[in-house]
Amino acid sequence: MSSLQKKAQQEQSNLQHAFGFSIDELLKNKAGNISQAQQLRLKKYIRIKRTGGHAASVTFGLIATGFSAFAALSNVQGLEQARPFLLGFSGFLLLIFSIVFLYSTSLRQHQKKVTVTTLEGPVKTWSKDIKNRYQVVFATAYYYQFYRRVFQFESEEQFRAIEMGTSYRFCVIKNGRVPIILSVEVLKA
Repeated sequence: MSSLQKKAQQEQSNLQHAFGFSIDELLKNKAGNISQAQQLRLKKYIRIKRTGGHAASVTFGLIATGFSAFAALSNVQGLEQARPFLLGFSGFLLLIFSIVFLYSTSLRQHQKKVTVTTLEGPVKTWSKDIKNRYQVVFATAYYYQFYRRVFQFESEEQFRAIEMGTSYRFCVIKNGRVPIILSVEVLKA
């Protein structure tokens, strides 16, 4: 085995470790399918996100209902002038409630029909410190770019496994700004 083949094998092994997939899973992903383990990981991820969406929906719904009831049913003197503002504010909260509820419902639909997408080409990577208002760094975000599309890595380990300028094939499930990366393959030049 030549040194180039060994290097390619080592790089693929590093990718497998950083992104948590096997060669069998890579082959399934390239065919547009996901493995049982990936399906379980996806269900867990979506369940966590859906729980947060439901909690936000219930919170906004209760606050909006409370404001609406107070504005409509209160007989406090002087409230007549504030009533339009309170009703408008409760309508705004109901709008947020509806958007969050529809988003969490769409996640459920997304779980039923999983579509594996591939992103191929040279990858540009970079990191950015996230600072609070006192300019103290409290986290670092890691990004990658395919052509003009920018995404975010889930961890530093994934960021470190990718060599800038090298061409890769990412098998992902679309998920907003942070697609869920199922597997990664180095493309031969």
